[in-house]
Amino acid sequence: PINIKKFNDGKYSDEEMQELIKNMKKLEISPGTIYHIKPGIIHRVEAIKDLIFIESSTIELDDIIRLEDDTDRKNGRIESEHST
Repeated sequence: PINIKKFNDGKYSDEEMQELIKNMKKLEISPGTIYHIKPGIIHRVEAIKDLIFIESSTIELDDIIRLEDDTDRKNGRIESEHST
């Protein structure tokens, strides 16, 4: 987990952030698996072969914090990804 208030206040050092990321657990998810990720948990999905992945979230999209993003998306709601 990450302390969202500490992160938003800029109080994590680069070393602390790298340590959090380095210590992430790897979990292999089998086909058909439903996995719940609680708020405040750093997570990333990486496919090792072709993948169809369906993500569902709460309507609170303003609390999304992207630590890394391969397509350089910013934090929060991305209008082009959500219908109105």
